[in-house]
Amino acid sequence: FVQDNHDLTPLMAAVLCGHIETVRKLSQMNSIQFDVQQRQKRDTALHLAASINAAEIVKILLEAGANPDLLNISGKKPKDHS
Repeated sequence: FVQDNHDLTPLMAAVLCGHIETVRKLSQMNSIQFDVQQRQKRDTALHLAASINAAEIVKILLEAGANPDLLNISGKKPKDHS
């Protein structure tokens, strides 16, 4: 996986920008890793989607296999952000 200078994977960046179709396409790739956590906050793409109330993106990520039980640095699951 690749993280940029802002500690984001391409999937995380698409989530934060609200690019639903890009998230959908990335989630269909065999090589995508849904549960990569940011180095600092330990948020996943699912944490980020929940934190911006992006319900459709949350649904896409969950259906594609993102883990809803991972904890971030604050001990929160993605559902704790919504």
